Amino acid sequence: MSSPRFVTFDLHTSAVGPNGVFSNLGALQNLPRGIIRMVQPYLRVATRVQPGEVYGRVHLFADSGQSGFAPVTQQASLWSGYVHTEDATTAPTCPASFPNCWIEEGQAIIFDGVTGSFFLAAGEREIHCKVVVDTRPLEDPLPPTGAFIHYVPPGSGPGCISRITAANPAAGTDVGTITTPARVLRKYRSMSISLVTSVVVGNRVLRLRFRSSAALTRAEVAFPVVTASNTAQLSGYLGADHFTEAGNPSKSAPFADILMEAASDIDFTTNGLDALDDYGAPEFEVEEWAVPSL
Repeated sequence: MSSPRFVTFDLHTSAVGPNGVFSNLGALQNLPRGIIRMVQPYLRVATRVQPGEVYGRVHLFADSGQSGFAPVTQQASLWSGYVHTEDATTAPTCPASFPNCWIEEGQAIIFDGVTGSFFLAAGEREIHCKVVVDTRPLEDPLPPTGAFIHYVPPGSGPGCISRITAANPAAGTDVGTITTPARVLRKYRSMSISLVTSVVVGNRVLRLRFRSSAALTRAEVAFPVVTASNTAQLSGYLGADHFTEAGNPSKSAPFADILMEAASDIDFTTNGLDALDDYGAPEFEVEEWAVPSL
């Protein structure tokens, strides 16, 4: 048996920004015959990227395609999961797969995936994948090996936590609909918004409807009443198991603990809203997972 000769390949994307799709069709075409020893995606960035922001997949194909066409016969998944940096001050790392599988000359590896809404908007945005192949001549037999494939399902584990602010609505109008972006799953962890009411007597009740992408209401939250001539602070958050009302200016409500898919939304409706009532811009804390089209 000949001695192993390890060859390291580096797949990398072109620059990709928030809520994007990346793929390297044919990046590792016509591989040499041998054994795939390791597959490890990673990021080279100066800013910390949280789990949940980038979902990548590495596939082995039986053919490399012809005349520039992409490979079409997928044989195996070699790595699937979230690519992230653990510490911005050190070399970024991610879990690796150790497939230890034979490949024949001419096969191909493809690295693809998606980014979430909060992925880096500027600077170094390439996503890399290291592939180590132990090249072997045709006469070598298959050596004994053990295999481990890293796999994390889309939408699992900790997500990327960030804050978003919606537009400040005009007086007498509700906040506009908040829509979940494409290629993500999102959980709304908390919300805070102010409401200044006019002198017109009446009760104002803010209702939030969490709707599916088909506009079906999946959950509804109604906040405590706000009366006339007040500046109220309304807040909703996960983990609250009851409504609270610490005086008229401060009110909170339990939030719906559900995952919102792409194109789902939160609809704002205020019963009894006066033409001079005025909402501030709402701020949400959200947890988000980039997910491929499944």
